[in-house]
Amino acid sequence: MWLNADRKVKGVDIALTASPTSNWRLRVSSALTDGKIGTTKSYAQLYNDQFYQNNQGQVTYRDGSVVFVRPTYIASEHASQPTVPEGTASAIPLTIAMMSSPGNSYYANPTPVTGQISSSSAAAQVLRWVDPARGPILTGVAGLPISRMQINPGFTPPGMIPATVAGDVTTGYPKYSLNLTSMHTVSRGLAKGLRLGGTVGLSWQHRGHYFYPGGVGVDSNRTLFFRPDRRRVDFMLGYERRMERFTWSTQVNVQNAFNHYDVIVLPSSVTGFAGVLNATFSEQPRSYVWTNTIKF
Repeated sequence: MWLNADRKVKGVDIALTASPTSNWRLRVSSALTDGKIGTTKSYAQLYNDQFYQNNQGQVTYRDGSVVFVRPTYIASEHASQPTVPEGTASAIPLTIAMMSSPGNSYYANPTPVTGQISSSSAAAQVLRWVDPARGPILTGVAGLPISRMQINPGFTPPGMIPATVAGDVTTGYPKYSLNLTSMHTVSRGLAKGLRLGGTVGLSWQHRGHYFYPGGVGVDSNRTLFFRPDRRRVDFMLGYERRMERFTWSTQVNVQNAFNHYDVIVLPSSVTGFAGVLNATFSEQPRSYVWTNTIKF
């Protein structure tokens, strides 16, 4: 058992190596690994999108001048010049209310949980603009308390994001695993030097990571995502021959010989299965590795 202030891991690992005959080698290993988090750690959400504004809720440049924009933002036409001079026909002040309103051309499209202004939104295009005379619109100040957020994202940010919770199990490994490796070498006759073997690997209860099924929030429930049980077979075929002053060895390894794998859709740690998701293989697809070695 391994113990520190953050986590406690206990388990057992057993390995047995045997040679039933002079040409046959076997190795069996199994493990039970179990751990729990010992302490709770959380991190405060921060606000990094601060921009200049006045007390009327209008967005301004650094010198206090109001930022004016067109009534409708068209990315293909306005990306290179997202603002317009005051007094331009039909120009309107950019307001925080506009950036907080879904359906508005300048909606900030905030990211779930964090409330970050989407970098592809029209609001972000305007905020990044720096006027040669009036200065930037963004203050450049980052790491502010999340309570300083200026837009209304349409939800209440949780304020604190838990990284670990005391009592949770540790993740990133299977609780149970079993591996069997067998190798047979021909020592006489025409096939002398030929070797054939393989490995069977099994595992169960592969702990992936904790996530929030309904999105992170105050008192939101977390659950543990399990990856599929592992069932993998590798084959190996090799040959070795002594030739006067050197020994030639060749070997082909077939990894995941039965091409058994799943495509796993991974939930986000904070938004669950909502929003942008990642996917991965439970195992790498079948592959072949051929190696040749010459020893002098």
